[in-house]
Amino acid sequence: MGATFIGHVSVDTVIRGGEMRKAMGGTVVYGSVAATKHGYKSSIVSKVGRDFPDEYLIYLSRLGIDISGIKVSDKPTTKFKLVYQDSERNLYLMSKCEDISSFDLTPRFIEEQ
Repeated sequence: MGATFIGHVSVDTVIRGGEMRKAMGGTVVYGSVAATKHGYKSSIVSKVGRDFPDEYLIYLSRLGIDISGIKVSDKPTTKFKLVYQDSERNLYLMSKCEDISSFDLTPRFIEEQ
């Protein structure tokens, strides 16, 4: 049994306490990592830009997540800026990659899950 997660993988800029760091984000990442860690097969269907760091794809692949459904677009990767201040979080959409459509779901992703 497994699950296919569909949505945008993002690159997040996280600002907290005056420090800034970059991190991979998106619910498809968190869901697929959690499923894999609990012994389920997981795959991601997403679109990222040419600016998406290769090391993030390598990380997901090494975890055993099927990344063959992540396609590279000419549009920039979806990016968010998250600013944590005191007990508040502000979330800003900085760029959004190409839309994901039903045409991006190959029969393999539907049949295997």
